[in-house]
Amino acid sequence: MQLAASSPVIGVARSWGAFYVNNASVPGSATVFDGTSLKTADASSNLNLNGGERVTLASNSAATVHPDRLLLDRGTAEISGAADYRVEARNVRVQTSDAAARIRVGIDQQNRVLIASLGGAAEVRNSQGRLVARLVSGAALTLSAANPESVDLTGVVSQQEGKFYLTDNVTKVKVELNGKGLSKMVGKVTHVTGTLGSPAAAGATQVVIVESATVAAAAGTGAGVAAAGAGSTIAGVSTTTVAIAGGVVAVGGTVGGLAAAGTIGGSSSVSR
Repeated sequence: MQLAASSPVIGVARSWGAFYVNNASVPGSATVFDGTSLKTADASSNLNLNGGERVTLASNSAATVHPDRLLLDRGTAEISGAADYRVEARNVRVQTSDAAARIRVGIDQQNRVLIASLGGAAEVRNSQGRLVARLVSGAALTLSAANPESVDLTGVVSQQEGKFYLTDNVTKVKVELNGKGLSKMVGKVTHVTGTLGSPAAAGATQVVIVESATVAAAAGTGAGVAAAGAGSTIAGVSTTTVAIAGGVVAVGGTVGGLAAAGTIGGSSSVSR
């Protein structure tokens, strides 16, 4: 069973075993239309789109496919060959920065979104389109919903043309700081909490009205990690610091467990 022929054909899906296309079991391969629903069982499925994008849907996963995006409902998806294609999972959107990037996105049992860059860069935005994180090759994030007006960041404070800025250690996002006593924080790793303010100056994603600013360490010492929360492990991803921006809690780490979460391209199940 497939969508009506009036919907455009956008690619072909193939699997090592039976999978479901619009809730109908299909062996081997199937034509994919705009809006097709795909579900995998014990085997993963490869999706080749007409624009050159390659998507692998891991075992025990479910998603809806469109020409410009994949709506991930369950499990794990990996995208490559996609400069503009994105994966939407819960309240975040993940988009690769170039066609050479290889990004894996998963949803865990706590409804958190796990993102790992296996190569190349990616940007993460919230449901309103605000940039909340940047990933470089080898980096990983675990994301969950937060108070959209609350901000909790840690990074080095800088000053440019009379304005103060902070680039968060985890999300790599630059914000403008508005508050008192910030000149004392310049050049130091600082833990900042506050709320969102008015539109930011050029180069910053948002303004943070600072409620608290605590110096964690001099820039480059690495001691700032402890100021924002102890290290832990979430779904196999080794984490370091915690940041909150744009309604998203971001826990950062290395590519670790998410990159190895099951066998994509075979019949192994995705670990939970």
